[in-house]
Amino acid sequence: MKQKACAEAGIYSERVDLPADVPEEEVLAEIERLNKDPRISGIIVQLPVPDHVSEFAVQQAIDPAKDVDAFEIFSPAAPFELAYYEPLGLCGKGGAPELLRGGVTSGSGALPVNPSGGALCTNPGNCGGVYRVASALNFLRDHEGARRAVVQDSDINLGIMGETYHVMVVEKERA
Repeated sequence: MKQKACAEAGIYSERVDLPADVPEEEVLAEIERLNKDPRISGIIVQLPVPDHVSEFAVQQAIDPAKDVDAFEIFSPAAPFELAYYEPLGLCGKGGAPELLRGGVTSGSGALPVNPSGGALCTNPGNCGGVYRVASALNFLRDHEGARRAVVQDSDINLGIMGETYHVMVVEKERA
């Protein structure tokens, strides 16, 4: 599907599938071929690599000018972000949770996804309640005399999908 979309947009793309038992030398040779191909502007290696292949060696073999450093994915809610990992080639079937648990897609991971903050900063309709709660907590922290804030969320249930109407009271502990 990605190759078809690229072709329709006039963008060259190439998918390289290697068997799981491929020798590391062949993986590195394929990366070198892609590094030298002027039609290739970005290289993404599906993680994790097989145990007998050094992930470090693979990452080091990619020309820094062609290394894809991060992904920004629009997702209506943060948990749905994982659904995009497989179609983008970041992992094999069912591998998205492993990438997340292993920290691969975190801001400091090998392949950060949504370093901007993703849905939490770009889709206020689905995280407005979370934002308002955070803002109320920041207000209480920053204003010494303030003790309580009321957060009303009528759009999306304090950040969770579902049209409902809620009120949350956040309060400082007494010293």
